[in-house]
Amino acid sequence: ITVAEPITINGSGVSSDGAIYFLSGNNTYSGAITLGSSSTITSDAGNQTISGTINGAYTLNITTVGDLTLSGNIGSNTNISSLVTSVSTTLTLSADITTSASSGTAIDFSAKKIAQGAGVDISSSGGNITYTVASGASTSSNDYPINITGSSGNNATINAGGGNIVISSTSATGTSGGSDRAISLNYADITTSGSGTIDITGDATLNPNTGNAWGIQTTGVKIQSGSGDITLTFTGGKSSGNSRGLAVDYGTFKVLSTSGTISLIDTSPSGLTGNYNGLYLRPNANDAIRFGADGSNVLSSSSNIVISADKLDFVNSNNKFDTSGTITINSPDGSFDAAVVIDAVALAGSPTGFTVGKSTNTSDVTLGTTLSVAGPINIYGDDIIINSSQTLTAGTNSNIVLSAASNFINNSGASALNVSGTGRWIVYAADNDNSTFGSLNSANTPIWSSTYSSLAPASVSSGNRYVFAESATQSVTFTTTDETITYGDSLDLTDNYSLTTSGVAGLANVYSATNSGASIALGTVYSSNPTITISATGASNSSSGNTEAGSYTLAISLSGGSVNSGYTVSTSGTGTLTV
Repeated sequence: ITVAEPITINGSGVSSDGAIYFLSGNNTYSGAITLGSSSTITSDAGNQTISGTINGAYTLNITTVGDLTLSGNIGSNTNISSLVTSVSTTLTLSADITTSASSGTAIDFSAKKIAQGAGVDISSSGGNITYTVASGASTSSNDYPINITGSSGNNATINAGGGNIVISSTSATGTSGGSDRAISLNYADITTSGSGTIDITGDATLNPNTGNAWGIQTTGVKIQSGSGDITLTFTGGKSSGNSRGLAVDYGTFKVLSTSGTISLIDTSPSGLTGNYNGLYLRPNANDAIRFGADGSNVLSSSSNIVISADKLDFVNSNNKFDTSGTITINSPDGSFDAAVVIDAVALAGSPTGFTVGKSTNTSDVTLGTTLSVAGPINIYGDDIIINSSQTLTAGTNSNIVLSAASNFINNSGASALNVSGTGRWIVYAADNDNSTFGSLNSANTPIWSSTYSSLAPASVSSGNRYVFAESATQSVTFTTTDETITYGDSLDLTDNYSLTTSGVAGLANVYSATNSGASIALGTVYSSNPTITISATGASNSSSGNTEAGSYTLAISLSGGSVNSGYTVSTSGTGTLTV
């Protein structure tokens, strides 16, 4: 039936069945509804449409067993305080909703499917806005449990006005078929201000589709906060032959914040039986995908930006990172699942740090674009490859650290790494035999038998350095050194020795030779230090306990300690004690 009469409602009705109660059938309430107090509307069966306007400065709760369509403006004349819905099937939003709540819950939508159409604005005055779909249906058709879709020039919008926004959608088991997304965002703006946060989660793990099952697909989307964090977490279907968390396929996508941390997380689904292809960012033009600032909606940004994905592709045109904060591209766990290429990436805003991978990453990293930042650069991989004509430049007094568990491949040449002031570069690699150095010259001796985990950058000798995990065969010698005291003085011989090496050949235009007889650090030779004992051979003490005057040879002995691979140790007692 259709009811066109205006009505004022109060409370929860008879037996709490609702101030408006739809008993059965498909019904439309087209009359204007005024809230005289906080009220409820319920249904026991059928699909319900409320096409009339709803106004009144109170809270409205709507609970339906079937579908619910809200096609009349809500709060257009007098903002309602808040709106809460619980819909057992599909909630369709096809008209604006405005609430006056400045804190707490302003709008809370819960359904098995939520659809918001073009030009529909959902807003609060600082209260929180929540969209929740738990166990969204998986059918043989295309499934989008949360589908917020506008059109070019007529976007769908959500604006919390400083409140928090939470959008969460998970897929349920069901029937394989179609092309599925836990969340579909198209021509949509999701915005808050001040310290309000935005948290969007799309999880298609349980979707049984063996075709495409993604956490989210977007185009023409802007997500924006002020100082609040933005966290986007997406997971594809475990059965999918093309499982992705997030895919932007030849579109525009902006994640903007003045200073809040921006985190984009794309995770491989638990129990994967299909094929996980990971994060896919393919803008339709240079800078059409942006993180941080865009020069118009957000003029400048100091946000830290974290892209965390088990696999990721930056494709074709540049993805722009515009911030004075740090930029981190890593994996949710210890390592990327596949090789990573950093190519279609552009930096702006003078970022204060750039990191790729974690120290535990075992996948290759290729740097296919020139990177210049106002802080340090840290890259972790199995092989680390710098492509031809690409360079890395750190900020003044900042370091570049490349930690390759296997090989360092420099195809760019002598200017691949650029530091200034007190800054320096450190390149870790497995050995000097299989790496390609490209005439990148440290002009210093390398460090051997060390890795990133055993010798952190702060402990590496000063200057530009290569650090190799392999050992360089060296003979090192402990040699006692002379000591002179006056009779009656105390005698301390604990540091009367030198430690020198037989030397290691240099590599032209790469690193310097370690000369024979050069000093070498005890910690370089030993992983745990020995006990060093130095004694004066033949020396005796007078009755007063002082060493008798004379000249004595200083002998040295070693006990304990663990010598690193590649070193042989000997002693030489050539020093003299003179009393």
